Amino acid sequence: MSKKNKSRGQALVEFALAATLIFFLLAAAVDLGFMFFAVQGLHNAAQEGGTYGSRWLTSNLTTGARELNANTIRDNVRHESGSRGGIGFVNLLDLNNDGTPDVNPDGPVAECTPAKCQVNPATGHYVVEDYIQVSMLRDANLNGDPLDDGAAPNYTACTNSASSNCYIYVAASFDYRLVFPLSPTFARQNTLRSAFTMRIRDDMARSGVSSTAPVFATLTPTNTPIPTNTPTATPCMAVVPNLVGLSTNGTPSPADSAWTAAGFTGAVVRGSSGNYTVASQSLAANSSAPCNLSITVYK
Repeated sequence: MSKKNKSRGQALVEFALAATLIFFLLAAAVDLGFMFFAVQGLHNAAQEGGTYGSRWLTSNLTTGARELNANTIRDNVRHESGSRGGIGFVNLLDLNNDGTPDVNPDGPVAECTPAKCQVNPATGHYVVEDYIQVSMLRDANLNGDPLDDGAAPNYTACTNSASSNCYIYVAASFDYRLVFPLSPTFARQNTLRSAFTMRIRDDMARSGVSSTAPVFATLTPTNTPIPTNTPTATPCMAVVPNLVGLSTNGTPSPADSAWTAAGFTGAVVRGSSGNYTVASQSLAANSSAPCNLSITVYK
């Protein structure tokens, strides 16, 4: 055999070995992607059922207790994606994925009969009851998570929906069949599951007349305050003394002392030279003038 033929045979063997691994990884990636989207669809459906069920409870005609409307919750889960059951990744109307709708013809779960709804041979229950589980759980340790109070599936049941630590639990399951069952490690069919919990909100939607009388508060409008002008300081005024006959001699002089004693802060200005006896003044005696004025005296 020539070297050329040997090289071709070696390349073919290497390709066969590498291609097997590559195709296996590609198939696994495709199936894992489909499984991821299927779980997302289940989670959205469980959330839809839990949101509805946490608010709209029914009253037991015998005991008067408020109870979960499990069948209507299952209807909301099954029709979360519309009347066709989904977008291809998960068919919510055929959760056991056997090609036959779980309720046929489609209708309310409350109207199920063995002739209309599929029965799970493993349990003897309707498929919609086994694949959509609805229960009311109690958060015993008050940490906001009722799923850590007891081991699954035997969580702590809640018997009083009016309690603030009572939660609704909705779990949706789907039998997913692998598109590429290449590895014996993975079963041809795998059950996917997603659950949703939410605190019971029945007190927000309960009908009937309220037992608490409404209280109406009367609001008195307040007038917008009118801005006031900044007050102007009143100027200091004083009465002009009679300085005639007083001397300007000395520091302070008698004329200076009389002027200051009258409350003036201004100066006594000499209108004539030297020291003399005041014969006249610039401001009339006994008249009113600002405190900061000065006065001129003459001989």
